[in-house]
Amino acid sequence: LQQLRDAQGQVSEGTADWDNLQREIIATEQELKNAEKELRNFGTVGAQQLQAVGAKMQEVGGKISNYGATLTKTVTGPIVAAGAACLAAWQEVDAAMDTITKKTGASGKALEEMQGIAENLATKIPTDFETAANAVGEVSTRFDLSGDKLEDVSGKFIKFADLNNTDVVSAIDNVQTTMAAWGITAENTGTVLDMFNTVGQNTGTDIMQLSNILQDNQVIFKDMGLSIADAANFVGNLDKNGVDASATMAGLKK
Repeated sequence: LQQLRDAQGQVSEGTADWDNLQREIIATEQELKNAEKELRNFGTVGAQQLQAVGAKMQEVGGKISNYGATLTKTVTGPIVAAGAACLAAWQEVDAAMDTITKKTGASGKALEEMQGIAENLATKIPTDFETAANAVGEVSTRFDLSGDKLEDVSGKFIKFADLNNTDVVSAIDNVQTTMAAWGITAENTGTVLDMFNTVGQNTGTDIMQLSNILQDNQVIFKDMGLSIADAANFVGNLDKNGVDASATMAGLKK
């Protein structure tokens, strides 16, 4: 719509070109309203809607090309490209939504809820749809969460994985296994992730390696009277000072 308005500004008011562009602007304003309505219903028939919107954008781009080579270069090309991008975007979203189905086996309203959560996360954080879908599917399976809690914990893990340059699925699996070993419930996930981040930033310790050591040595850490935060800081400081934490724990076990 903005590109059409820009194009109209390049021709003289009252000319045939100006009138034709004005008609296209009015039609496009209506298409925009329709597209916004379709977007609200995206979760049910997203494929057909985006294909329709993409086709319409390409059609509008073709019409604008009639107003000259200059406009074709500056206006039509971007609009046609945007139409094609809509179709490509739908394919990415569709594949991501399939990921949730495969991970959870959910259907009906439960599946629609999780798909909606993934869409929200992909636009709010931001992250790509595949990462959001993987996070939602894995958190749902590992932590047995739904609704706002599922969205909250999934979002925390997406940010955690990005901060620590690791795969979100691996991060969820590893951290949840560690939490289970220490008897920590899902309500405390945010606190655990913050603890990992702090230790990693303060000591440079690899978070996934730290998580594995906490899992494997939970019993001896508890025998030493350490909380999970104490144990994480202990391991991080060993690593920071050049001491092999795994070898140290093997010695402490003996």
